[in-house]
Amino acid sequence: MHWVNVFLQTLKWILQVIQEFMFRRQCNKDENHNENDNLKSTKSTIPGPWSLPILGASWLYTWLGPYSHVEYHTSNFDKFKKYGPVVREEVLWNYPLIHLFDAADIDKVLKYKSDTPYRPHNEADVFYRKYRKDLYINIGMVNENGENWKNLRKHLSPPLTNRKTAQHYASNMNEIADELIDILSTNKRRLEQDTEGLSSLVYRAGLEMMCNVALERRMGFLNSDGEAQNKESDMLKIMTALKGYQTASNSAMYGLPFWKYVPPKLSTVFTQLVTHRDNLFYTIGSLVDETTASGDVHDLSILGQLVNNKALPMQEVKVSCVDYITAGVDTVGNSLIYAIWLISSSDSVQKRLREELESIGDSDLTQDTISTLTYLKACVKESFRMYPTASQIARLTEEPLSVSGGHVLPANSLVLCHTHVACHQEENFTQATEFIPQRWIPQERPEDWVHKAHLVVPFGSGKRICPGKRLAEQEIHIIIAKIFRNFHLTPKDDLEIEFNWLMSPSGPLRFSLEKVSEVVEN
Repeated sequence: MHWVNVFLQTLKWILQVIQEFMFRRQCNKDENHNENDNLKSTKSTIPGPWSLPILGASWLYTWLGPYSHVEYHTSNFDKFKKYGPVVREEVLWNYPLIHLFDAADIDKVLKYKSDTPYRPHNEADVFYRKYRKDLYINIGMVNENGENWKNLRKHLSPPLTNRKTAQHYASNMNEIADELIDILSTNKRRLEQDTEGLSSLVYRAGLEMMCNVALERRMGFLNSDGEAQNKESDMLKIMTALKGYQTASNSAMYGLPFWKYVPPKLSTVFTQLVTHRDNLFYTIGSLVDETTASGDVHDLSILGQLVNNKALPMQEVKVSCVDYITAGVDTVGNSLIYAIWLISSSDSVQKRLREELESIGDSDLTQDTISTLTYLKACVKESFRMYPTASQIARLTEEPLSVSGGHVLPANSLVLCHTHVACHQEENFTQATEFIPQRWIPQERPEDWVHKAHLVVPFGSGKRICPGKRLAEQEIHIIIAKIFRNFHLTPKDDLEIEFNWLMSPSGPLRFSLEKVSEVVEN
């Protein structure tokens, strides 16, 4: 066993030496390049990690390389530091990805004028939807491109983007947040010892809000007693299916893609993905049927607006509800945990935030109320900058694109705009690695500070921005406001992050909680 370990470590060292040699060789080629030729027109001249035949640079994220796939977000900082603002990385079958870290390059991609901006799809999700053509009419608004995407967006986005929709749900969101506060108050001592206590409850509160928005009913995700008593409850079915689908989807995305080349029934990963995704569709679809049959659907609700759109078949309405819940559960939950940890790490931030929240008393938070809470919005915006759940935005270029270093990317290049890395660069934000909410308050930001606000796009950018952005931000603001209005938090653990398609908190994350009434502010 000892000799096996020695052999493996030696092989790993050899691969890293080869990578370093290939990088230096590429640098020498670039230095000797004809100075009169300012445009390097092929992607092959862009520096990046060394690639193996077929496997590309995926060895970097195995036992042979310096990272695991859950450290992908860390690897991007290293790529920028080692190779510069434009990096080529080959994935399976040596397909090239182009990483962009420079703010000007990112702007050029995200602000490109197009009626139908193109983005790569989620391969596992598309494979599943095509496999279950009996349930899915199309591959979904997130995955579609061109005119198909444009048509779906026309019919599916308005209920989510309508300002009146968010107003309609504000009261229920406040009610759910108040229930969360009651549970925290009752169980705060036990939660302080539970490594997932507060985090789990926050995720459950966010999921309760999303299901209420999508399905026009309360599911009881915050009621653990109800979960224990009714193992066949719709709530438990949805939670089980969501967790199972996320696990299977991650395995499909980051494992070897055998599932694409064998019959579906022979692939454990794909079988699990189908099973859990089907359970989500049938459970949520049944709830949609019950709600619509009751006739108790408000015209301003998302479900009401979708059902009243005669261009949408009921099958598409159900799929839209499934997509809204699955897309929002991690993005909202992760964003909440990041904001809670960052705010609770500073007594002065908590104190100022609480003073602002006390100015509105115990009244419910609405869009109008939130618009007056300048420091609350600054705290959330700064947490988006520090830890965006979506750390990169992918696009397919529609025409040749000039980027840093004189490189020209051909049309149909797959580019990844790394807003997370860009937001941590001093040339884009002064004191970029520090959590400073007041940088988002113009009259408090020093005049000489660099502040490229357009790089903070946690919900995407342009026409392909997440249509649920308004609702998601309302959920986040309400929960954050309720928690810090009632509690003083102190984190007991450092924040750990892993990458599974999104950037997610991981590891133990405990907080001490003190009721505001029990805290003596200094």
